[in-house]
Amino acid sequence: MEAIKRLAAIDITTATTEQDLYVVPDAKAAVCKVVICNRHNASITYRLSHTYAGDAGSAAGAKDFLQYDTTLAANSSAEVKNISMSNADELRAYSSHTDVTFIVYGSEFDQTNVYAP
Repeated sequence: MEAIKRLAAIDITTATTEQDLYVVPDAKAAVCKVVICNRHNASITYRLSHTYAGDAGSAAGAKDFLQYDTTLAANSSAEVKNISMSNADELRAYSSHTDVTFIVYGSEFDQTNVYAP
């Protein structure tokens, strides 16, 4: 079993813009969770999407969202758990306000490259 570690983190500095959060490396798979921390003094809304490798590089579509315009109270946090990902899959984050942090914790492990051409 691979160790659970911090895989990625971003601080939202541009509100209302979808940002890349984490991409699974080639020949790897990952199981992870995302912690969303609202450091702002008012409620915000956030989005979290999981884009499959074949769609990587394009904006998240309706089928990709794990959370959509979910409200998070001031100075609080939330978790999205048990996200299973294959090589080149991507997590993306969005917030209605700055002062929001997204952190990915999880394990990466070897996997045959299922999206190889």
